[in-house]
Amino acid sequence: MIDVKLLANKSSIKKYDAGSIIIKENDDCNEMFILLIGKVKIIKNYELPNEFVFETVNPGNIFGEMNFFNEGISNTTAVAVEDTTVASITKVNYISLAKKHNDLFIQLMEILSERVARVQNELKLINFEKQKLIKDYNIDEEAFYKSMFLPKGHVQYPMIRPEEFENYIYPQTYVCPYCGKSFDDFTPLSSKMVLKGEISCNMRRVYQSFDPLWYEIITCPHCYFSALESGFDSEQKLIKENFADQLDLIRMGLKLDFKEPRNLDQVFASHYLALICSAGFDNKKQIDSKLWLSISWLYEDIKDKKMERFAVEKALEYTNIYYSECELSSEATQVVLMILGTLARKLQNYNDAILYLSKAISVRNGKSVYKRLIDLEIDEIREEKNRK
Repeated sequence: MIDVKLLANKSSIKKYDAGSIIIKENDDCNEMFILLIGKVKIIKNYELPNEFVFETVNPGNIFGEMNFFNEGISNTTAVAVEDTTVASITKVNYISLAKKHNDLFIQLMEILSERVARVQNELKLINFEKQKLIKDYNIDEEAFYKSMFLPKGHVQYPMIRPEEFENYIYPQTYVCPYCGKSFDDFTPLSSKMVLKGEISCNMRRVYQSFDPLWYEIITCPHCYFSALESGFDSEQKLIKENFADQLDLIRMGLKLDFKEPRNLDQVFASHYLALICSAGFDNKKQIDSKLWLSISWLYEDIKDKKMERFAVEKALEYTNIYYSECELSSEATQVVLMILGTLARKLQNYNDAILYLSKAISVRNGKSVYKRLIDLEIDEIREEKNRK
């Protein structure tokens, strides 16, 4: 049994109430934890329709070690099932243990080795059970793999892009930063695009005879790596291991078509795949905010109210994370607050909407043209609120 007293002197002891999140999926994790008291569940896609409990950790076991050693973003959420006490180990603690306390270090390594072996066996068992379920219960295998990246409630949207879109795109050759293969795709020809009316407070630009959302995401047809065009810049650092397992599993289980003329199913698939691949970028929080906003507009365009609300809630959540956790310029701060205000309005959270917009209008060095849009938005919200 591990020497808890010595460990307590060499690490930080933390306590969590039942239901508390210890590690959050998609967050940076630079700690490894040993569970001393309580119980912890390791969950993939926490609080999403495809939530999956990967493991239940009992006292004396380690969790968070994969991200600790790989120095990556966590791909699972760790939740305290009951009142829980853990020992938190940082890299400094770990090195100190290795140098000064060989016995404790060896105990840690033994626990870690056992855990890695158990996780590998569980992954094999999960894969076997998955194939057995598909076969025994005649489950649609395509639907199974699609559920790994498409949310519950998302249906097929096979409409093909309007013919006139062809006048606003031009071919471009890309090199995939994930698999290294080259492929041809299309990118909007911005010089031909003409705004349709003024920009709105939600910062969506609407153009005559063309919608750039349909060509916002580039998808590699070889490996399904998907990203905004900036993600294919050779200067961008890509941490492949943060999303490789999930992307590779989808690629092995699904045959997706990304040929022209593209349809809306392809557009949605590219956006949701990009949400997976965003884990490989340093600016993941900004990317996720942008993607969920775009997805909410796509659902709005096809008048799928239920899925639009789902995407708006996600956009509000991730834009709030981007706003609160990232250092932004004055203009970026103003824009983000405007977007938060319009998202809150969509959810009929009128007080929050006005609060966000009031903050936006008072941003120092903010753009005067934006302030005019904000004033109009606040007036509309107050009228809408009074009609309710």
